[in-house]
Amino acid sequence: MTVPLARMIWMGGAVTAGVLLAPVSGAGEPPSRPAATAASRAQALALTQVLHTEENAGAILSRLRDRLVQMLERENAGQPPAKIETAVDEVLVPDLEARRHELVAGIAEIYARHFTADELRALQQFYEQPLGQKLVRLMPDIGKESLLLANMWARQAAQEVMSKHAGELRARGLNR
Repeated sequence: MTVPLARMIWMGGAVTAGVLLAPVSGAGEPPSRPAATAASRAQALALTQVLHTEENAGAILSRLRDRLVQMLERENAGQPPAKIETAVDEVLVPDLEARRHELVAGIAEIYARHFTADELRALQQFYEQPLGQKLVRLMPDIGKESLLLANMWARQAAQEVMSKHAGELRARGLNR
């Protein structure tokens, strides 16, 4: 089963959009967190299984493959697209697939730093329940919708405030 990319980005773009819209704490300084423990790491790895992180990593690799093809097409104008795709699929993708476990382990480490082993166990229990499975199933769509909303809102709000304050910006020597 292929799981959409959004779920990989910690339960979807809703979280990504949440990060974009969340208040910033401490002028760019990361909040202090307790270090991950062996117990929280082990529990985080178990949670990644319930969240289908391995499958989501496959979706990320698929998107990365497409980006690599696009990049090589731009850098090798005139080359047949099929030649570039074949090279990416035969040369680059196998190495990326071999490194998938690094991504999963890194994601588990993030969870382990943010949650205690007991909290991760509780999350796993939640995600194993029907409501948790429904959330896992729906988060890619919710994430996409949230990200679209955040982008539309940001574009509209920026245009409106830039127009509203164009005179003030000009008075400060800024073109608009």
